Amino acid sequence: MATNKNSYIICNTIESFLKIKSNNTAMREIVKSAEREMEKTGREWVIRYIPLDLIEVDTDYQRVPTPSEILKIFNNYDAAKVEVKLCSARKDKDGIWHIYLIDGFHTLTVEKMKGHDALCVKFFCGLTKEREADIFSTQNEGKTNLRGKERYKAELVAKKPVAIIIDTLLKKYGLTVKQNK
Repeated sequence: MATNKNSYIICNTIESFLKIKSNNTAMREIVKSAEREMEKTGREWVIRYIPLDLIEVDTDYQRVPTPSEILKIFNNYDAAKVEVKLCSARKDKDGIWHIYLIDGFHTLTVEKMKGHDALCVKFFCGLTKEREADIFSTQNEGKTNLRGKERYKAELVAKKPVAIIIDTLLKKYGLTVKQNK
């Protein structure tokens, strides 16, 4: 349960990513460097560490995290499980670059609360807002989730207590775990 103080801190952190950023010189340098590397590699993206204070979130397609969601992630934070997030640099109507987080608002908020200053991202340049929204809405297509047996097997190797108890009981009664087809 989020306390009032925690909720206040979380809400202020979330709001900081909804404000327009003004360090266009730093953004131009990031974009130029990324574009050079993309040209060299032929990919439409590069991996970059982007300073958190340069990242904005477009809530026209992104969801805004709730304090309880953030607190749950914060309390269970494991840096090894943080995935590379998606960012896009695009110009506004005045030609000013902005760096938008395509996905990962929850992670971004927790990273800032943890005192981190940059986020590792898969960085795109020049995507339209519509393309960003499409990537956000379809990002899980073509992925498969871990099945029960696969998770159980991994948890046995990780020596998770519940998996070990289940394994002991299965062996005791001569049972096995099979994959559903």
